[in-house]
Amino acid sequence: MPQNMTATFREYMSLERRRSSEQEVSIAEYQRWLQLKRILNRHLQPGVLDAHEDRRESVRIPSRLRVGFQSYGNIRESLMTNFSRGGVFVATPEPLPMNSLLELRLSIEESGKELDVQGEVASLNTGPGLTSEEFGMGIRFVRLTEAQAKAIDEMYELSLRQAISR
Repeated sequence: MPQNMTATFREYMSLERRRSSEQEVSIAEYQRWLQLKRILNRHLQPGVLDAHEDRRESVRIPSRLRVGFQSYGNIRESLMTNFSRGGVFVATPEPLPMNSLLELRLSIEESGKELDVQGEVASLNTGPGLTSEEFGMGIRFVRLTEAQAKAIDEMYELSLRQAISR
């Protein structure tokens, strides 16, 4: 990982942990967190506008991980093409309707870990680059237990570290 991106990542994650655990952050720290988030977003997703990414709670990480989900009694597997603390984008030629609830199984190949979480379809056919060229669905994590939220945080940090080092 380049030295300046390593420092950016560490500082971002320090502020992100404090902010997401609802610890008090000053206005200056929040503004610094936003600045670091923009730097990481530009590095990981060149061409995506800051104005769009500023509305997100965390950096989206481009990924290529398997995800399984159950809908209408059928189990399907697809490719998760990006991951954030709040949800995932799942590439699939047959996305579910908006607001559909589903069970997701996230698989991290490097660690062999799997995590089952509940999600809700929050967007349709708008890929990570904000184009309508990729079939799929944006899924927001819902009803997370404390253990699931902690596991997602760990997966997120690991994925972000790996994405920056590429």
